[in-house]
Amino acid sequence: MSIYYAPKPETKMKVGDLVKDRWGTVGVLVKFANNPVEARWIVQWTNGQRYGANQATLELVSAG
Repeated sequence: MSIYYAPKPETKMKVGDLVKDRWGTVGVLVKFANNPVEARWIVQWTNGQRYGANQATLELVSAG
């Protein structure tokens, strides 16, 4: 089993969606970081931190 989550092509993430990273930390998508090289999101994590994460490392838990 890989520790990386690869979103399915039909998975569309949007601001407000609940996501989980590869370590199981849950957060809410706050903003799409318009990066031309990779899809990155700014995520507000439940531990109080806010930082960018690559979309390929996020798993959609619940669509908001």
